[in-house]
Amino acid sequence: MVIEPFLEGYHVQRLHASTIGSMFADVATIMSRIGPHIRQVSGKAQFEPAMLDLPGENIHKTVTHSYLVFPNTVIVTSPYYISVMIIGPRAANRSTVDYFMLTPGPADSDKALDLYTRSYDMVLNVFGNEDFRAASLSQKGLESGALAELVYGGLEASIPAFYETVEQFCNP
Repeated sequence: MVIEPFLEGYHVQRLHASTIGSMFADVATIMSRIGPHIRQVSGKAQFEPAMLDLPGENIHKTVTHSYLVFPNTVIVTSPYYISVMIIGPRAANRSTVDYFMLTPGPADSDKALDLYTRSYDMVLNVFGNEDFRAASLSQKGLESGALAELVYGGLEASIPAFYETVEQFCNP
């Protein structure tokens, strides 16, 4: 369940409405498979395709790339750093997440240090208190047995693609 929020983008404006939701466009993500891995691209707020053609523009200010490096690593880009999460299953209903913020180099000024510190705190809040909390609540709901099956919609195409890959590796 911890991986699922990183396999679709439509939850961002809803689950993260009071934090980062306004920074992202409410549009479907573009998903492609690279072997067992998944790549997604999401437009940010006020995204226009022509923005991708601006000379010298940092593409990460316009779109967010996220990658699922199968089976358990999520990579999310931002303009100033890259988030890497390694999800370690510990039991059927419990996982741990090791988070790393990769920057182009050490903070070389007070401004850079402030940016990295605020970004790190924001990521821990958004991922930890919103995405991971929602995953935990979803896990509890599934464990209740109230639902016999889950149906994924068109905006969630990456989620069943992930589970299909898991099945292929578990049942070769």
